[in-house]
Amino acid sequence: MQVQENRTLFSENILSYKCSIPRNNILKMADFICSNVSVLGVKTTHEPIFYHMHTNDKADGTVNIEFFIPINSVLESRAEYSFMSDFGILDAITVRHEGSFSELQNTEKNLKKYISEHDYEAMTDFYYSIVHNDTPNDTNHIIDIYVSVKDKN
Repeated sequence: MQVQENRTLFSENILSYKCSIPRNNILKMADFICSNVSVLGVKTTHEPIFYHMHTNDKADGTVNIEFFIPINSVLESRAEYSFMSDFGILDAITVRHEGSFSELQNTEKNLKKYISEHDYEAMTDFYYSIVHNDTPNDTNHIIDIYVSVKDKN
């Protein structure tokens, strides 16, 4: 596992969409959103990012997710989505997950171990940048995991 330190994740013109979905449908939903933003008259400019809000998760695997989709234009927020002028994570460490989405938790566990072993304190939850979405196969995804940290000392 190769961890990179002092990283930044930043984008402008962000469409934010919150939903409750089965965990195993997160990448399908990201693909659906990116494939359909054109109905709003915009295009995606970078990889989608998502965040697991960890609130009211259900025993059946339903989780609360917020998607951040970088787009090429300014939009007004509506009931269905919000618009953010920019989004960023500073002083982050990142690790790349390559493989199936079901194995993402193993990469998360290794990143948590790295944080602990290097005397860091997580300042944010994990944010996931979807570099390559292999939907529907679920075998060759590439997802960069970002977390902002600071030294415990």
